[in-house]
Amino acid sequence: MRALHLQPELQLRQWPLILKAAINILNITSNTVLKSSYFAVFQKFPKINHLHPFGCRAFWLEPDQNKLQSKAKGGVYVGTEFSGGHIILNPDTNRTVVRRDVRLHENCFPLKTSVLTPQARNRNILQSALNGPRTQDWNKAIDKEMENMKINKVWTLVPRSEAMI
Repeated sequence: MRALHLQPELQLRQWPLILKAAINILNITSNTVLKSSYFAVFQKFPKINHLHPFGCRAFWLEPDQNKLQSKAKGGVYVGTEFSGGHIILNPDTNRTVVRRDVRLHENCFPLKTSVLTPQARNRNILQSALNGPRTQDWNKAIDKEMENMKINKVWTLVPRSEAMI
């Protein structure tokens, strides 16, 4: 359950959806004693073609829209109903819908946070340090660090190519 919760970074209040998805996966996976819980109850192997990545991007059609409104709605895939419908969480309204005809983008996880956020934050820190009241101290520290890297031969400087100028 923890892996399902961390993967798409859903909020903790959506734990019932996460728990339901985890139970569905456990019921159709085999273990050492039984072939699977599903097999023990129904005496047949479960179909797994309905399994999709938890938290992937999902789209469904809203047929009752007028010509100017968007006919497709987007959300996050959070599981499958026994009826065969897909459970989709709309992150804007925090409600789920069950739809049979959906389009899943299995490599897109919309709730994941961007890895670029810390870099942008670091860039702001550098700019404030170089333009702040202790600019001379920062410049001395940078020069000392560069000198240490040259002494330790961390990299080799090469002339800049004409294409870069």
